[in-house]
Amino acid sequence: VLGTFAESARAGPAPSLRDERRISRILRRIEADPSEPVSLVDLARAEAMSPFHFLRCFRAVTGTTPYRFVLLRRLHRAALRLRRSDDAISTIALEAGFNDLSTFNHRFRRVTGLTPRVWRTRSRA
Repeated sequence: VLGTFAESARAGPAPSLRDERRISRILRRIEADPSEPVSLVDLARAEAMSPFHFLRCFRAVTGTTPYRFVLLRRLHRAALRLRRSDDAISTIALEAGFNDLSTFNHRFRRVTGLTPRVWRTRSRA
């Protein structure tokens, strides 16, 4: 699915089937625990790729960068927890992988257009 959306983002040759499988494994790893601290170098190393090749392949397959993909996964999980639990927003932010509440609030608002507190209130209404 992500590959279909990424068609317009491809600027060079399509990644090989082997590279697509490598990126798929990384996507599953990120999905399993998006709060896990990851770096471009660590992700590339996990699949025996150079960071530059990994970045090109990741973007060609998903249409986005690894950083943005991880950020959106973290925000998605945080939004679900905001809707389903009464846990403190700061607790949700830290457990989602954000280092501080202000960063979480800023990123959440930039992506959703709402603060976490307003999101929680509106999503429950």
